[in-house]
Amino acid sequence: MAPTQNSEFAMLNGKTIFWIIIGVFAGFLTGSLVNLMIVLTSLLFYVPPDGMDWNDQAAVAQFIGGLPMGAFLFALAAHGAHSLVAGWIAAAIARPFRYTAALIVGSLTLAAGALNLQDIPHPAWFGYVDLLLYLPLAALGATLVKQQPNVKTDQEPETA
Repeated sequence: MAPTQNSEFAMLNGKTIFWIIIGVFAGFLTGSLVNLMIVLTSLLFYVPPDGMDWNDQAAVAQFIGGLPMGAFLFALAAHGAHSLVAGWIAAAIARPFRYTAALIVGSLTLAAGALNLQDIPHPAWFGYVDLLLYLPLAALGATLVKQQPNVKTDQEPETA
């Protein structure tokens, strides 16, 4: 059976590359918004000191160093949700290359997470767990998107 445009084996062409790029961009942006909402929610529970200068790395390091484990679990939830939602959105837009798009956006979130770990001090355990979440959750997001069924293009639609 020859592959059709809607199968997993569809040919990669300019149109599909365009939709993969759009899917990755839209997924990353939407995932970032979800991440931001969870991080802002965590600030309701773990309030920074009044007048804290977020541009002062020493002040940020001192604040993060005094946070309990619950705050880091919020951060893991935010990063995981970012990757899951980003993979889901990218896969939904870039069908039939859903896993390709999801893993690209997962790789981008992994890179952003690694940069975050370099810039903001975290406990060592957090870095290991955090970096292990990105790609599997992006792939899970792609799995949540149902594959389009194969459509035979050589048949006329049935009329009632």
